[in-house]
Amino acid sequence: MLEIDSNLFDFLGSTNSFANLSAAFPGGDYTFSISNETITLNVPAGAALPNPPQLSGFAGAQTINAASAFTPGLGEVDASAGVSASFPSGGE
Repeated sequence: MLEIDSNLFDFLGSTNSFANLSAAFPGGDYTFSISNETITLNVPAGAALPNPPQLSGFAGAQTINAASAFTPGLGEVDASAGVSASFPSGGE
């Protein structure tokens, strides 16, 4: 992981097989934090890759008023792969 500054990190990884991906990122809880919101994604060992959650509200994001709050939407995680996610309720 590359630390760009104290608040910004960058990570890029690639592989050519699911076996290599599973070895690099085994089952467990993966936590993603954006601003003050945290999402925990639980990936069981041997789980198939789920579809990623999709951000919504693109049209509204094109006209964000800096003086007003804007909350983007986040779609559901595909639970058929055995992966679960914990999303914050509400927001600021």
